[in-house]
Amino acid sequence: MSAHCEYKVVVLGGGPAGCATAIRLNQHGISPVLVVEPDCYEQSRVGESIPPDTRLLLENLGLWEAFQCEDHLPCLGSCSAWGSSELGYNDFLFNPLGHGWHLDRRRFDAFLARSSETSGAELWTGTRFAGCRSPSKDGASL
Repeated sequence: MSAHCEYKVVVLGGGPAGCATAIRLNQHGISPVLVVEPDCYEQSRVGESIPPDTRLLLENLGLWEAFQCEDHLPCLGSCSAWGSSELGYNDFLFNPLGHGWHLDRRRFDAFLARSSETSGAELWTGTRFAGCRSPSKDGASL
């Protein structure tokens, strides 16, 4: 752990949303940023598929080329049921961005965590948030 005592932003949760938030904050010059993740990115996680539009998010974060090197398997569509027994289909065959990806979730989450560190965030794994103290008006901790 670092010697930092104060952070501009503390992100609780180092999953895709938390890591993407930390990367984007650093891209906008907001630092120091701390990401607190209770896991160590070592346990198996349930895999999932992501749609082709995810490419736009990865490009926006500056991670598209690095993501491609991760070699996740292509996904040509999906079928799911939400709230009923009726199946919904999402075919990527005609999507202008191409196919989606079947993720190895543990590897994908670890990739985003490394990327958040590369962007300048500090990452604490195996750590749980217990609380914080607000500074008083004169800047001293209460």
